[in-house]
Amino acid sequence: MPQAGTIGRNSAPAKVTMKPNGHRMFRAHPARIGSVIAFCMMLALLGACSKRENQNQEIAKPVVFFAPATVTNVPDVYKPLYLGELPADRLAAFRAGLPYESISLERISGAASNLVYRVTLYRSGQAELTTNAPPPKTGKFTGQIDLFTFARLCYALDNNRFNELQNQYRADPLEKNVCIVTVSTGESKKTVTDYGTIGPIELWTIEQVIDGTRRSIDWKPVPKPK
Repeated sequence: MPQAGTIGRNSAPAKVTMKPNGHRMFRAHPARIGSVIAFCMMLALLGACSKRENQNQEIAKPVVFFAPATVTNVPDVYKPLYLGELPADRLAAFRAGLPYESISLERISGAASNLVYRVTLYRSGQAELTTNAPPPKTGKFTGQIDLFTFARLCYALDNNRFNELQNQYRADPLEKNVCIVTVSTGESKKTVTDYGTIGPIELWTIEQVIDGTRRSIDWKPVPKPK
């Protein structure tokens, strides 16, 4: 049997004190208390790290290549713009489903109402330009507009509520600088005339988008009749 005053055969001596009722009370060695405290602290630290890792896993979200609003808020007719490459039959259906047959912008300047240029873009992919001012140079030109660019133009018209705009915006009756936007569905046509660029920002946006498309097209001169 272990000798009185020890805890186990190889244990360090423990101090023995007497309780008031005469029973013995063992007081553990300070080194053992320190080991127990250190062990408990390690367990607490491991638990905290594990909790933090689980929280990070819960917060982490999958990568989204398209913001939900980018697709869900797009009208059905324009959703193919966000579906990547489409087979030929779906491209044909997409083209046929676009709401506008042609989009035209015309700029006029001067007291004599001289034509600066007129550009017309067609759903078929054809584009026409008549200009009296370079670039590229004066004359008549033809080009091509790709399907997705024309579709985005249609989307820009709808998104900027072109069909709700007034037919004319004019403040100065003597203003001679005019921008005319005409859109045709094949069955109906709407024209908005802007004198001196005083129309709403939606109209200015439409004008700039059409102008930007005009500048991006590779124009070829129309052969003169012999």
